[in-house]
Amino acid sequence: MEKDCRSSRRKGEAVREVPVSRSDEQARMFISAAATKCPKCHKEDLDFAGVQIEGQSVHQEASCHDCETQFYVIYRLVGFGVYLGGATEVHTIAEDFKEITSLEHDRHDLS
Repeated sequence: MEKDCRSSRRKGEAVREVPVSRSDEQARMFISAAATKCPKCHKEDLDFAGVQIEGQSVHQEASCHDCETQFYVIYRLVGFGVYLGGATEVHTIAEDFKEITSLEHDRHDLS
């Protein structure tokens, strides 16, 4: 298993480097569940906190009530939407995200 180091910190703590094991399978499971299940115990009793925007990604703190794991979710900028009257036209980077394409949504479906 490949390892690298990434910055890790909680609010008010100094930045520290911690080894990170890469696991595509774990990430795919978490993403396929649309971040609704704990990445450790796979239960759905999660709390989400505010978000932090960093460049083209957003991080959101989260915790699991069942196993008390604290983690964060990483969201990536993949496109934008334009409001057109009562509808929304969505444009995304299809070559990087083949499952995501340009769509039109009813504006009321977004709430």
